[in-house]
Amino acid sequence: MSLFRPGPVALMVLAYCALLVALMTRTPLWLDEVLQLLGTSTPDPQQAVAWAARNAGGVPLGYLVQWGSLRLLGDTSLAARLPSALAALLSAFLLMRICRLIALPRPSIALILFLILPLQLRYAVEARPYSLALLFTLCATELALHLRRQPRVLYFALYLAAAISALYTQPYSGFLLAAHVPWLLREKRALAWKLAAALALALAAFAPWYLHARPLWLEAVQTSGVHFQLEPATFLMAFREISGGGYAVSIPLITLALVGALRGNLTTGNRWMLACTALVPPVLVLAADAWFGYFFAIRQIIFILPALVILAAEGARLLSAQNRQLGTAALAALLLAATAHNYRHIRTKGENWALAASVLQLATGSQACAVIAPKAHLNLYTHFQPGLLQRTCPTDLTRQSVVIAATSPYTTPSEARDLWRQLYGAGFERSYRTHAGGTSIYVLRRQAAGTLSRSPTERGPLAANPGPFTVPLRTFTTSRPILTSEANHVPQTLAVPYSLPRPDLAPARRAVDGQRRDNLRNPPGPVKGSSRRRQGRDLQPDHRL
Repeated sequence: MSLFRPGPVALMVLAYCALLVALMTRTPLWLDEVLQLLGTSTPDPQQAVAWAARNAGGVPLGYLVQWGSLRLLGDTSLAARLPSALAALLSAFLLMRICRLIALPRPSIALILFLILPLQLRYAVEARPYSLALLFTLCATELALHLRRQPRVLYFALYLAAAISALYTQPYSGFLLAAHVPWLLREKRALAWKLAAALALALAAFAPWYLHARPLWLEAVQTSGVHFQLEPATFLMAFREISGGGYAVSIPLITLALVGALRGNLTTGNRWMLACTALVPPVLVLAADAWFGYFFAIRQIIFILPALVILAAEGARLLSAQNRQLGTAALAALLLAATAHNYRHIRTKGENWALAASVLQLATGSQACAVIAPKAHLNLYTHFQPGLLQRTCPTDLTRQSVVIAATSPYTTPSEARDLWRQLYGAGFERSYRTHAGGTSIYVLRRQAAGTLSRSPTERGPLAANPGPFTVPLRTFTTSRPILTSEANHVPQTLAVPYSLPRPDLAPARRAVDGQRRDNLRNPPGPVKGSSRRRQGRDLQPDHRL
């Protein structure tokens, strides 16, 4: 195992830092990051706190830390993501300290596994509070280990501060702190009850925020459209996604962790501590999701990763001691699978709201207006291009000759049908279509008076099967199409009150064709989070629990 000497480990940590910087500056922001930035990019910190309360499970500390970073370094993706990256590096440092406190023979293996796991790397470069909450849970775990050796008032005070900080960063982090009580009940009952009292004080400090935000949380959960469902696929998803890299990463990780837990050389107390912090939080998370009616997502149990990598490191060491080839193969399979998944994740073209907003701004030009489906997604684009607020279409489209329509990866089929029902009913025909940053952008122009309209099939699949309330289109022997909302009453003529000249589509064509050329040079990959099968997957907006 010469690979894990301090020299190579230090080089890997430096490479990890360089990777974090590259990802923070080059990876576009995705939906949940933009949603948080809508609140933290405001000049008033009170608005950031109010925005946190309106999101299900939102708590203020992570928002305020990001707000301070943006005020200090400017409104950039690097400033928004820097707190998460720094928290990830400090978490790696605390993990090494915990490994030494429990006398792990090869702590460098645990460190490398922690740094390379896709789930940890993902949230280390996202402008979300999960990496910061993970840091506070590691800090509390280290303090609990110190208290087991030497109970001191200072350690209790620091433990209480870490617990309150964790709750005010991500509420579900408190479930890992709750696992400290059954762990210590087996060894030191008096200390366990003292820690339980400290956790009770932390909950008391969290209670004012909970009572203030709970009605808003419940409202957000009800309007989210996705609710809790406990089924066998839930447990299968948790097993697959616990590493963030699918079965190829989770199977060797869990296998090595089981070997380390059942046959490792760690003391019984330390193995019991790792088992409690790995098994108790998922049970409590499922119970909390069932209580609130919210869907289960793997990010809610990210706090068990340190226990898993420590046990997996011990399992890899034990296998290598018994069978060098087997231990090396198992560890190599885990590292290679995690590296391959991270590479694919980095290379995959996903959401890019800034690019989509820029294309929309260019496409509207001076004559066209923009309509977003649904309207609630408009602020996701205006955050990057505030000028789009002045280019949105009015409710009455009779004076518009060119319309730029946009649907995001999160637009539901019913919302898209409503959009086409509105535009086709107003007499618009689709001329161009392109994709920019996961957003589908359409250029539509009003049909000239007296011309035949295309059939619903020619308009596209959504128009061909528009739903029960869409105005049907019927073509008769007359020189123009007949529009009617009732099958039993079909007028033979259609009065057109005015005739529109052919609109100037040049600005919109230039913007859309330019994006089309970019797509041909760099074909977009699958959009992250565009799947409609949201139950059982970690594709939900993280601004909720």
